[in-house]
Order: sequence, then structure tokens, then C-alpha cells
Amino acid sequence: MTKELAMRMGLSNISFESYDASVGDWSSYVERLESYFVVNGIEDKMKVPAILSLMGATTYKLLKNLATPNIPSELTYQDIVKLLSEHLNPKPLEMTERFRFYKRKQFEGESIANYCAELQKLSIHCNFGNNLSTMLRDKLVKGLKNENIQKKLLAEDKLTYEKAKSIAFAMESDQRDVCEIQNQMVSIKKLHSSQDKTIKKDFSKFKKSEPTKKFDKSRKCYRCDSTQHLAHECKHKNTQCRNCLKNGHLAKVCRSKRNETVKQIESCSETVPVNSVKSPRHARDKILLEIFVDGNKCLFELDTGAAISCMNVNEFKKLCPDVAIKPTKLLLRNFDNSTITSAGQAVVQIQYKDQINTETIYLVHAKVNTVFGREWLRNFQLDWSSIKAVRVENCNSRTNKLNILLQKYEKIFSPGIRKLGKFCCRLQMKPNYKPVFLKPRPVPFALKERIETELNRDCEYLTEADVTNISQVELMPVTATDIARATKTDRKLFELYESLKSLSGTELPVPWKGRESEFSLQNGCIMYGHRVCIPEKYQSQVLEELHVGHPGIVKMKAIARSYCYWEGIDASIANFVQNCSACIATRNEPAKINRHP
Repeated sequence: MTKELAMRMGLSNISFESYDASVGDWSSYVERLESYFVVNGIEDKMKVPAILSLMGATTYKLLKNLATPNIPSELTYQDIVKLLSEHLNPKPLEMTERFRFYKRKQFEGESIANYCAELQKLSIHCNFGNNLSTMLRDKLVKGLKNENIQKKLLAEDKLTYEKAKSIAFAMESDQRDVCEIQNQMVSIKKLHSSQDKTIKKDFSKFKKSEPTKKFDKSRKCYRCDSTQHLAHECKHKNTQCRNCLKNGHLAKVCRSKRNETVKQIESCSETVPVNSVKSPRHARDKILLEIFVDGNKCLFELDTGAAISCMNVNEFKKLCPDVAIKPTKLLLRNFDNSTITSAGQAVVQIQYKDQINTETIYLVHAKVNTVFGREWLRNFQLDWSSIKAVRVENCNSRTNKLNILLQKYEKIFSPGIRKLGKFCCRLQMKPNYKPVFLKPRPVPFALKERIETELNRDCEYLTEADVTNISQVELMPVTATDIARATKTDRKLFELYESLKSLSGTELPVPWKGRESEFSLQNGCIMYGHRVCIPEKYQSQVLEELHVGHPGIVKMKAIARSYCYWEGIDASIANFVQNCSACIATRNEPAKINRHP
């Protein structure tokens, strides 16, 4: 009794953090909790109240829902751990884990020790068995970033995983030490050179002072046209001139230029555009960058006003389905100070041209443009020369446009008389002009009778004809547009519509689970095979259309199976026919009579 009382007093003083999914997984939490039980001497019968007290309110609420109709305190310690493990840490698929293992490579700046630890972590659920050491060795050699270490490992005979790690660690450490020594040598050289300069400066104090001469600002440097110094002090002694391609002066003071006389004219009879300049700085088009996210090509909009780089979460899942999305506490706001709901963050490998870095991208639920923000801009050297380029349109491009126009309208610009269609014009007649009388052209005698027959036929009145197909189309009860609009508001079909639209490849919700290959989307309508899924709003109208002519239950089902579908359509058809007064009156069923007593 005294021992149990002491145990309960010890439980009251237990200080252990509650479970947080963002910090670690449930299996790690249970391992730490087991160690804590051993340290504090907690027996098996006290583990249930201890874990219920330490897990936290959120986890306890989840356990209570999982244990229904039982109470968590009635379960054993093993049952509690098993329930939460199956829910919080479901067993991943072996093929998916192996795909992530084979895809993993050493990132830029990542140490070999961290890379080996990540490989061992990814191999936990791969079920390699006795081949685990061999697979780790092969993946380590294949995924290394340093080619020198990789060549060294490939040259080794009978290489094991442990031997490969030791060789890679040693070579990485040697390279790091060599770089540190070289940096120290460079700093020592700089230190000696700076001391030599200071010594020279100290000795210069003992030189005889010369009288200062006033600089004549009226004299200019013939190299750069500056009045602040003379030619022997100019920094452009070795600069190449862009005009004469000689060294020692700039183009603005080049003496090889010829001063040509310019004649002033008052007007010009013809204007020809030569080298017209188009600058994108005044354009309003977006600046798009071609970025590779984990090897997948994507266009990012350059936004120097955005602090971070973000993307829509659905687009990110399509682009990188295997990258894990982690929660984030970052609060995002729009330019109008409105809050944007964050969906998490992901660490991905970003490549811009020849530059590769590991960066963090933030994901949002809103449909926003994929933005390249300032956080990435500090780590990448963009090609500003092409972004701010001034495009020059020369005479050749103008000539090409003119040739394309002439080829497109060749009939108009070719010599001769041509017909110009779809053109309205106005003819101005001279006032009081006497018209010229021309006799009508005679009709050939052989065609006279045939022409009169055709003219008489055209003068007769056309008889009306009933086209039932046209009337049927005009009176269709439901159109495809109506079905597509009603599908988005139907309480049963909306969830199926969203699952098919996302194209995530996951299982469909109940009751359509297991029939993923039979459903598809076409112009906003859900198709079940070749049949259209009718929303609940238009099911009654479709039943009335199927029942035209009172064909009966069997024929109505046969017609419906060729065109439309909804859950329980057979029962709806049977119920509709059984409630039809005309069908009840004419059905082939004798009247029932009372049995003989």
C-alpha cells in the first residue's frame, strides 16, 4: 500500500511534454515515454493513467473517438499505443518508400554524414531484408555530389557500406581541412602585404616635403575629357576605345571621328522607320522565369515586392507528388492586408539555369500566381541583362513583315482585275448625266425553255412540312449545360465531381469507392461509362421523358441504361411506373377475388 501511494505521488510530480505531431511522430514519443517510465519506476498497472495524463487534450480527444464505445481508461496500455499507432503512423506502401529511396541524392552543401542518415531513414519501410547493406552502399555511391569521392569508391574492390562511409568521411574531412588551410594562407598573405604598405607609409614621413602645386582646372585630360586630373594620372590608360579600337582613351574623345556637315531640311517627303527601339521597361507584361523544381519545369513570376516564394498547393502536388508538405506557423498577408490561408511549406531543390540551391517554398489554398520572391532572389544571380534588354527592330524585320503581308493578300496586290468581297462602297453620279441605254442580252434559244421552267418553279409557294426531329430538339427537357450547372450544386455528386476534377489519383468517396476507372468528366458532366450522371434536380424530368408512351418498367430500364445513370435508378423507374394511373389501368393483371371459405 505504501509503495502504491508513493507511486501515485510520483505520478503527480511527473513533468513530461504532451504529444505534438509537428515536433515528432508517435513512435518516437512512445519510445521516450517508455524510458521515462523506467527512470521514474512506474509499474505496468500505472502506465494507463500516466499516458492518459501526459498525452495532452488533443491526443486524448482523438483516442476517445477511436476507442468508442469503450472509455480510454478501460483499455490496456498496449491497446492505447496500438490504436494511436495505427491512426497516427499508418504503415506506408513499400513501392512508394522504395521510389523515394532510389530518388534521393545528396543536396548542394549537405554533408555525407547527413546524407547517409537520410538514406538509412528512408530504408526503414523498404523491406530490403538481407540486402539492406548492399542497397545502402549502391545508393551512397550513386548519389554522391563529389565526383572525386565517387571515383575513389568505384575503384575499391569488395566495397561494403561501412567501408564506403569511412572512405567518404575521410576524404570529405581532408578536403575541408585543405580549404581551411588555403584560406588561412590567403589571409596571411593579405596581412603581410598590408604591413608592408604601412611600413612604406611610415618611411614616407621622412621624405622632403615638396611645395603643393595648384591644379589648373582649365586643362582637360585627353583620355577621358575630365578636368580633375591629367593624362598621366588617368585610370583609362589601358581602356580600349569603342570607335577606333585603340587603347588609351574613350570613344567620346576619340580623334578619329570625322565631323561631317549636316544639312538642315524643313520637311521630309517620306518617313522610313530604321532601328526602332522597343523597351520592355514600359511594358506591363509579367516577367516569367523558367525554374526547375526537383527536376520539374515550372514558370515563376518575378515579384520583388513579395518576401517569400509561394505556389498553390494543388499545383504543387501535381508538380511534386512525392515531396512531403510540412506545417508552418508563418502568417501570410496580401497587398491589401488580407490574410491568406497557408497550406504548409516544402523543402525542394531549385534550379535556375546553372545555379542549384535547396530552398523553402510556401503553399497556399488560394488560386494565386506562382511567385519568385525576395527570399530566393538573394540566393540566385538572375540574368538581368536579358530581363532589362532593349530590343531593336531593324529594317530587315520591317521588310519581312511587309513580305508576309504581300503573300497573305497576293490576289489583291497582283496585277490585273480582281474581285474584292465583303466591301461596301459609294458611287458618286454626275448630276443631270444622261444614261446610256443598252438592250437586254438575248437568251440562247436552246436554254430558253429550261430557264422559264426554273423561273416558274421559283415563283410557286413552298408547302410546309413537319420536321419532328427539329421539334424534339427544341423541346428537350434537360440540356448538357443544365446538368453541368446542377452537378456542382448537387449534395451527392459534388464530392465525386471534386475528386475527379483534382486528378489526385486517390480513391473515390463512398458509395463510388472501387470504381475509379468507370467515372470521368466531360464538359462539366460526370460520365459513368458512356452514360450521364443525372443530378437529383432533373431526375423527375428524365423519368417523365423515359415514360413517354408508357413502355413499362423493363423497356424504361433498357432505354435508361443506354443514356443516363444515378444511384438507385432502377428503383426510381419501378416506383414511377407503379404510381402511374394509366399503367395501373392497362396492366396485364387479373383482378383479385376473395378465396372460397
